[in-house]
Amino acid sequence: MPFPIPTTRAVTIGSMMSIVGGVTASVMFWRFRADGSNILAGDEWAVVAVAVIGAFLAGIVVAPGFGGAGWRGWGFALLGAIAATASGAFIGGLILFQTLQEAMICVFMVGTSIVTFPITGLFWLAMMGSVQKLALILVPKIPADLDLVPGPDNF
Repeated sequence: MPFPIPTTRAVTIGSMMSIVGGVTASVMFWRFRADGSNILAGDEWAVVAVAVIGAFLAGIVVAPGFGGAGWRGWGFALLGAIAATASGAFIGGLILFQTLQEAMICVFMVGTSIVTFPITGLFWLAMMGSVQKLALILVPKIPADLDLVPGPDNF
């Protein structure tokens, strides 16, 4: 069975997502420490590393949701951002803890952190918006009316 090779567009969006995952994990831990929480104290670097890996893999999968124009494109980007965050947190949690239960706890922890801590949520929202904007500029989709055969269309 051949292995599916991701497109350059998907890898580019996945790379942008990996940056979002790493920054979101860093801001999340910064916020935890500011509140006096010692959750995963000393293991922050490992969590940030698996967040980058998980976000990259999830970004490759949800790449088609980014780069669309108009309100519809932004709506798909929001759905893609939520899907990438949940699946990236799951993949990262699975890599770090190797159990499905703890991977689901990671999804819950990241989701609650984004929703309840305004700073983490604003960073996440701004960076996902940046991914959408950069996808519009850097990796546009092929237009639907692309004419591959030169000449008149009156066959």
